Amino acid sequence: SACKETEGEPLGHQWREATCTLPQTCALCAEQAGEPNGHTWADATFHVPQTCALCGDTEGTPIPYDTISVEDQVLIIRERYNQIVADRDAGRYEKVTLRQGVTAYYESSGMPACIIVYQGTDGIGSDSSEYSRSYYFSDGKLIFAFYDGTDAHRLYFYNELLMRWRYRPIDYSSANAVNYDFAFTEDYLKWEQLALSEVSTFQ
Repeated sequence: SACKETEGEPLGHQWREATCTLPQTCALCAEQAGEPNGHTWADATFHVPQTCALCGDTEGTPIPYDTISVEDQVLIIRERYNQIVADRDAGRYEKVTLRQGVTAYYESSGMPACIIVYQGTDGIGSDSSEYSRSYYFSDGKLIFAFYDGTDAHRLYFYNELLMRWRYRPIDYSSANAVNYDFAFTEDYLKWEQLALSEVSTFQ
C-alpha cells in the first residue's frame, strides 16, 4: 500500500440522470456533474398549488377560491355564452371544419368563439362515445363547456380554471329534473382535465 501502484482500469462513473433538483450523479462514488434540470411548474389551480410536471413537487398554495364571486362570474359567462350562440346562429362567425366531427367558429380577429365536438368523435377517451361537447371562449380563453349525452355537465371557468360544475343526471328531461352544483368533489378534476385536454388539441 505504500507505493501506490495500481492495476487494471478505473471502473468509470455510472451516471444517474439529472433530476429536477440533482445534477447527474455517479451511483458508485456520488460525484456530480452538470446542473439539475429544474422544475417544470404547472400553474396553481383552485385545488392544488404550483406543481412540477416532472417530479410532483409543489410550491406555494392553491388559488383561494373565496377571492372570486362565483355567482357574479357565472352570470358574466352566461351573458357571453348567450351572445356567442346568438352570433353563431346569425352567421357572424367564420365556420371551419377542423376535422371530422369537430366544427369551430372564429371571430374576425381569428380568436375561437365556439368549438363543437360531436358525440363519438375521438378526443377524450371512453367518454367521447357518451357525450357531445361544446366549448365557448372569451378573448381566446375557455369560459364554458357543455357535455350532453348520457347525462349533462356544465362547466364554468374563471381564468381557465374550473370554478363551478353543474350536473344533471340521466333523467334530466323529466319534469322533476334537478341541477346539482358542485365546487370540489373527486370528479371535479376529471371534468376540468377532460375539457382542457381536448380544447388544447384544437388550438
